Amino acid sequence: MAHSGRGVVSRIVRFISQLLRSLWLFFPGILFLILFIFSFWMMGQGKDIIIAFTENSVNIGFISFSYTRLVFFMAIGFWVYVTWYSSRIISYVKKSKQKEKVREIAGIDDEAAEREYEDHPFYFELNDHFLREFPVLLGNACFLVLELAVLQSPILDHPMGSGLAWGIFIVLMVGLRYLNNWIAASGAMNLSFRNTFNILLFILIGLILVVCFMPGRVHILLLLVLLLWFHCVFIFYVNLRVAKMLTKPGSQQAVNRQKGSVRPR
Repeated sequence: MAHSGRGVVSRIVRFISQLLRSLWLFFPGILFLILFIFSFWMMGQGKDIIIAFTENSVNIGFISFSYTRLVFFMAIGFWVYVTWYSSRIISYVKKSKQKEKVREIAGIDDEAAEREYEDHPFYFELNDHFLREFPVLLGNACFLVLELAVLQSPILDHPMGSGLAWGIFIVLMVGLRYLNNWIAASGAMNLSFRNTFNILLFILIGLILVVCFMPGRVHILLLLVLLLWFHCVFIFYVNLRVAKMLTKPGSQQAVNRQKGSVRPR
């Protein structure tokens, strides 16, 4: 009984240690996320950007077109993609360095080092679980910051308070983590999943263009719907990338997956 208790405590301590190391490793992306939260949730200038999306439009002859709305969504896509992809590159580099240490110490090849890394995750400075999850969570967090910023906009009849926004942010971050795992395990490698992603992407592009050509004001809740749709497209996209990586012919992930040593994200 005592041995079992020590084992549980040891696992908790290792989990906290790896969590703190992950926060330090991905600190640049987390810092920018905190800055955006401060800007869009607390500063009036950030809230004005949300309001400007709903109000700005430009008339070109008989055509009404808003460059501001188009640039707004392009900036969101750039920010989310850079945050996710840069964190993903950092995780690859960290994983490669840890596997290199295993190869040097044990004198084994790349395939054996990959198996050791997958089979004994808690023996490494940062296991594959944290290195896979954090980039995706940071990408999801970018969308949540903007979605909750819309719900806190002063032009709403009953804007959300920042305290409630923080509580919802934390709960949804945990929920999105399990949602991504469920998607990756259930259907990310199916052809229908890719087809659904293509449909969602084309609809998103169409909706953005429609909103850019809409004359006059745009209701702020329409902006929330577009952000939620954009967020959904992102979730599909990152899971497709993981599925493509796992099934790429000749890749180490594909070899290990065939042997049953790689688990879905």
